[in-house]
Amino acid sequence: MKELKDKFYKNCLFLVQNFKDASERDIEQQVKDVSNMPIFKDIDQKTVIETIKRIEHVEGVSMSSATCLSDDENIKDWLTNERKAECRKNNSIKYSEDYSVYLAQAESFPSEVIARIDETTDTIISKCGDPKDTSGWQRRGMVVGSVQSGKTANYVSLINKAADYGYKIIIVIAGIHENLRKQTQVRINSGFIGFDRDTKTWEGKKVGVGDFGRTTFPRASTCATYDFDIKAARRSALTIDSKCERPLIFIIKKNPRVLDNLIKWIESAPAKNLNNKIEHPFLLIDDEADNASINTAYGKGQVTKINSQIRKILDQFSNASYVGYTATPFANIFIDPESDEFSYLQKEKRDNQIETTVEKISQKDLFPRHFIVGLEPPDNYFGPGRIFGDFDNSIGGAIQEIFDNENYITLDPKIHTKYFEPDIPPSLEEAIICFFISDAIKNLRGIFEEKDSSMMINISRFTDVQNKLKYKVKGFVKSIKNKIETYAGLKPSIQEEELKDIKNIFYKNYPDSEFNWSDIISSLIKTYDRIKVKEINQKSVDILKYKNEKNPAKSYIVIGGFSLSRGLTLNGLTISYILRNSLMYDTLLQMGRWFGYRNNYEDICKIWMTENMKDDYEHITDSFLELMEEIRQLQKAEGKTPLDFGLKVLSHPDSLMITAKNKIGKSKIIKTKLDFSGRRIETFSVPINKQRLQNNYDAALKIINHCFSENNFSSNDQYKYNGYFFENIDHKIVTTFLNNFVATSYSSQLKVIDPILKYISRRDDSELKNWDIYVPSTKQEFDNSIKKFPLKRRKFKLNNIEFTAGHRQLKEGEDSSYTLTVKGQVASKLIGKVGLSEEKIKELEKQDGKTAISNPKLLNCYGRKPLLVI
Repeated sequence: MKELKDKFYKNCLFLVQNFKDASERDIEQQVKDVSNMPIFKDIDQKTVIETIKRIEHVEGVSMSSATCLSDDENIKDWLTNERKAECRKNNSIKYSEDYSVYLAQAESFPSEVIARIDETTDTIISKCGDPKDTSGWQRRGMVVGSVQSGKTANYVSLINKAADYGYKIIIVIAGIHENLRKQTQVRINSGFIGFDRDTKTWEGKKVGVGDFGRTTFPRASTCATYDFDIKAARRSALTIDSKCERPLIFIIKKNPRVLDNLIKWIESAPAKNLNNKIEHPFLLIDDEADNASINTAYGKGQVTKINSQIRKILDQFSNASYVGYTATPFANIFIDPESDEFSYLQKEKRDNQIETTVEKISQKDLFPRHFIVGLEPPDNYFGPGRIFGDFDNSIGGAIQEIFDNENYITLDPKIHTKYFEPDIPPSLEEAIICFFISDAIKNLRGIFEEKDSSMMINISRFTDVQNKLKYKVKGFVKSIKNKIETYAGLKPSIQEEELKDIKNIFYKNYPDSEFNWSDIISSLIKTYDRIKVKEINQKSVDILKYKNEKNPAKSYIVIGGFSLSRGLTLNGLTISYILRNSLMYDTLLQMGRWFGYRNNYEDICKIWMTENMKDDYEHITDSFLELMEEIRQLQKAEGKTPLDFGLKVLSHPDSLMITAKNKIGKSKIIKTKLDFSGRRIETFSVPINKQRLQNNYDAALKIINHCFSENNFSSNDQYKYNGYFFENIDHKIVTTFLNNFVATSYSSQLKVIDPILKYISRRDDSELKNWDIYVPSTKQEFDNSIKKFPLKRRKFKLNNIEFTAGHRQLKEGEDSSYTLTVKGQVASKLIGKVGLSEEKIKELEKQDGKTAISNPKLLNCYGRKPLLVI
């Protein structure tokens, strides 16, 4: 029956997606029409209603267009409407069409997402070289997308486009580990090759697009089981000859030995011309382009191994396009755009002797000089902004703080070596029990059988430590299974006593669940036994066999380190427990395996981490979102290119670095003028000193008193924004207050008030002469204009008007400062609405094309008065 329901859903979705701009009524009608077909006579009314709701949810997903910054003076878009029409007429864009059908029918992608992927990859391929142009060209580009947001689906689409328009050789360099390469191979088999073939026996079967109309299959020299093997390639009929009628694709590890073998094989290709070049158009996709591909030997007259090998592969072709895909582009932007002709120093050990060879790298380095494309995720993306950002659709309660790890899994590098003996802290026990509960909830929602579930435990980079923890976790999981098996079916009084830990954790972590404890315990009986513990690293023999044609859905607790920190996708990741930290933005973001798509279960996802890690993720999220905004702004500025792209990454106030020091390349730290125009500056931490706090309190009372006296405040006609709003306050009053108020951070970039005061003084006769002042308070409770502090409430009166302040008892001497909120900010990003009329806000939204919620920066408009919020 399940197979029939799946078939029914896919047929309905296919019809709806071919119905342009389908309304809710259209969806209902299409589903009912399909249900009347003889083949679906056993589909009941309940399934019809569920299918309608499911399709309405999928088709309700929206996605913005990608952003593109390109060097249009030196490259010309060759993919014109005439070229597309010609290809359609000749039926030569079959690869792309097959992939779109596959995404719709097999992967159930929303129609708008499919359209955006198609639109974006048109843009990317048009910035690559024209495959019909044989004059000799090189292209360098980069595609930036959020972690786990669908970059693979994008570059599989790009591969299909490249094959359609005439690219003959395609190489995809996946991650540095085999498990990631294999995962990438499987996806490309399904999305492009259409065949799962063993390159040793050359036997295989159709998969993915192979079952959706694919009649012409590209050639592949790698498979899920085997990476590129030079001996096998030489034994096979595969070759790069002068005709190369069908595209030839390689999916390889980012490994020096594999790359070296591939270079040797390409060098012997029959298609070489008199210049020792291959003229067939060539596309190289570098997945995780910031990892291992960057030249880290700047200043030494050298090029690092993998960087040189990628450039050598590109140098084998007269017409080559390089496209790097990454979620963390910081290191790529630091590549020297002018680097060329580096000397390459290679040391090899032969017969116990070290031999040094020197060679020239004629290709320019991998800086994306020709284009940078910023991908926008769909609005159902469970991403950094929703978990760590400040948006109306933020997911509350997803982050759980780890505070008990020190006695169990220490992070002290002097102690934590590969010999360390880890144990399971109570917080990890709670996280594991939550994983059991989450499976039970999925079962109650009807998605357990059709979806894999995963829990990630990432606490150490040492495989020995991971292995020791695996057996501890296995023991704990077994004890939980024994409890459920023994007591779940007994009478409630026994359950209450023996399963109270599980019950308490359910109500603690899922207080707003639509299910009660009796529902959960009944469901646990059906789901608990599916959970298995796996260790994923280079030494482990464990394999993740997720749901496919042969395997039913699985539930895995996955313990690992580096393999879980980059590229590898854990299907249905619901619970994460992470202790490994890093000083680098890029490494931390890549550790965020929990980002992705969690349809119908995002509300039960939980992430355990320390408070410091949470603060770091919040800061990095702001930095990444600001970087993407910079790309958008440069796209709007006429004539700007990737070379003009000045990376403006926030500098963390304490210890975070943008990327590893050896990836900084030609970047350098410079002094700059600070521009506070349109910026939100916040004092989110204050000194823990009673006298200074009292002085701050007095300064606030003084300016508020002044505002009341100046404005003859009347609570009946001037109360606005769920607080007290005062207009046209003289700048001298504001600067006096700022001089007297002491904080330890004025936003993450600034520790002292002086630059702000100087900025105001230079403009106090013009745009900063008169100020608006807003004091949030409770005539009602705080609304969305100001964040709800995680503090106790304290009421006080001023001029007979009641105010409410956040308050927490402080112990002097605990630290030099106290952070006021759980985030590194006090106000919502929508605080800019204060002082603007509804008409003005609507006008700004219309001009920008986005709402204030999706782009709060539009509220920082030209001509508005400066705003001080107390």
